[in-house]
Amino acid sequence: MQAVSKRFAEYEDEENPLQIGFLHEKSFFHQLVRGIREKIGFQWISLYWVQKSDCTLQEVSLLEHGFNMIDGVQFENGNGLAGWVAKYQRSIVLKHVHRGQRFKSNPIKSFMCVPIIRNGDTAWVVNLGHISPNFYSDHSLKKLIAYFDQFFMERVF
Repeated sequence: MQAVSKRFAEYEDEENPLQIGFLHEKSFFHQLVRGIREKIGFQWISLYWVQKSDCTLQEVSLLEHGFNMIDGVQFENGNGLAGWVAKYQRSIVLKHVHRGQRFKSNPIKSFMCVPIIRNGDTAWVVNLGHISPNFYSDHSLKKLIAYFDQFFMERVF
């Protein structure tokens, strides 16, 4: 784990993840998202990088138009639950979301928003959505964090 932290420390002051070492390749995000789909599963995903200079979220990858609950609410680090999660470094797992008829085109029933913390700072935020109730759980949360650790370790060595 220290090797991962060391590698993150090498670029933690950078502004754009696409300009940094192994993050430069577009395939990096495709591999990351593909692995999340295989290990945890999702129907919607939004992946955010926290820009170091002002601690704001920058969406770097989304699939199926992405998703962020309460996107209209502004927090210090960004909009919606992703902004709140980035600031407070607390995961949110909504196992069974009840939404009104106006959301028929985006019928998310299970939602997870997770900060990926490196060197004490939020480095990433991942939003996952699924149409099946109870798809995400505390076990899914642990699997996602373990996947990120493994994914970055494999790219360090």
